[in-house]
Amino acid sequence: MDLGMPILNGFEATKIIRAQGSQIPIIALTASAFTEERDKAMSSGFSDYLVKPFLPKEFYDMVLFI
Repeated sequence: MDLGMPILNGFEATKIIRAQGSQIPIIALTASAFTEERDKAMSSGFSDYLVKPFLPKEFYDMVLFI
């Protein structure tokens, strides 16, 4: 889930998904490597955090272990 989507950002979309009781894994996708942003995402219901640009293997490894 891209954190910077227009109209409905990733934080808002994840909040809606979690409010419906869904436990589906949601990976935050962003260009921000700041610890504060990662902490905010993880405390907002994201399953993991991936910084762009990323290598496909990083994504695959993350998805396999969620």
